[in-house]
Amino acid sequence: MKNYLVKRIFSTLVIILVTAFSAQCVWSEPAEEPPEKKWFTTKIQGLADDKLSRPGGELALFTSTHQSPADRLMDNTGSTSSDGVLDDRIYFAQAQKKASTGPEKGEKPSLEKIAKAMDNPLGSLWLLAVQNDLSYLQSDLIDGGEWFNSFKIMPVLPMRLTENWNLINRPILQIQSSPLDSDVGNLFGLSPTEITANPGLTSIAQDPIGRTTGFGDMVFFSMVSPRKADEGFVWGVGPTFIFPTASHDVLGQGKWQAGPAALGVNLGKKWNIGALAQQWFSLGGDDNRPDTSQMDIQYFANYKWDPLTLVGMTPNIRINWEADEGEKISFPVGLGIIKTAKIGKVPMRWGVEFQYYVIKPDLAGPEFNIKLFVIPVVPGPKWSRSPIF
Repeated sequence: MKNYLVKRIFSTLVIILVTAFSAQCVWSEPAEEPPEKKWFTTKIQGLADDKLSRPGGELALFTSTHQSPADRLMDNTGSTSSDGVLDDRIYFAQAQKKASTGPEKGEKPSLEKIAKAMDNPLGSLWLLAVQNDLSYLQSDLIDGGEWFNSFKIMPVLPMRLTENWNLINRPILQIQSSPLDSDVGNLFGLSPTEITANPGLTSIAQDPIGRTTGFGDMVFFSMVSPRKADEGFVWGVGPTFIFPTASHDVLGQGKWQAGPAALGVNLGKKWNIGALAQQWFSLGGDDNRPDTSQMDIQYFANYKWDPLTLVGMTPNIRINWEADEGEKISFPVGLGIIKTAKIGKVPMRWGVEFQYYVIKPDLAGPEFNIKLFVIPVVPGPKWSRSPIF
């Protein structure tokens, strides 16, 4: 367990450094207009048929909707356009000018404007966010505890719908490492009688521990939001989806899912406080997997320690409406730091947060989670800055 933890932290740091280097290379290009032990659901004895089909659902609910401090506290950087909204085109143009001529005497650093713009979860800047969640699982079905890791790539792809409205798109691609053996997926949808009648399946059920790594389910949501300056109350609404893209059954839920999403946040002088809520219902998919109805609520409260530093928490509450009483809710609290800085020419945001689950499912749930993320700014295409309608 200790060796796995060390290897996972090391590999995460390497990936983040590579991402930062890649962003530096993109930014430097000149342009004409710069732009679980036994976590397969339950023990066999004494449980009803439907419980053996739940593990994949609970696992994917824990991972597929698990999002970061960075998930909402970004977008937008730059200088103010005529309508008061920070525009990346102007910022990149100014950055290129400074690179060739140097800053003017007495000019204020633009990094503070970038930090303020990144506080807006519904802004207009293209970003390439990468995040790693390392969770320690300990419950009734896990002897001694196990680690679950989820590495996410989360590009932020905003565009201008009209003069007054933005459309923000966010795909979330996941690479997961589960403490379950991949063969545990063969148990999904089977009754205890069917499992005990097959010696091979019984062996898997008695010792489900292993290590399965691969792609998880893909999440995608899209929001429309009024285009406004990065202060005061901002809001957005739209659809959200989960696609069954997992490479192994134990890494996903096997269902096509869709539902509504809504976000509201107040960007104050000293505090950023708000929440993003997403609800999914299963629409189809693997008939051997249970139907889903689940919600993820990311709430955030961050204090502005200084213009470039936030201190606070951004945990994700997860609710599985299909689970039994006492097994529905995972509720963490956390504490972390978020910094805005430059690496070379690249403005970026990085952060780390520790989260402890004060409420979690008894059968299978996380004890605590460690998040590490970095979000470099990348030039967006020209067409994204012009109104579509």
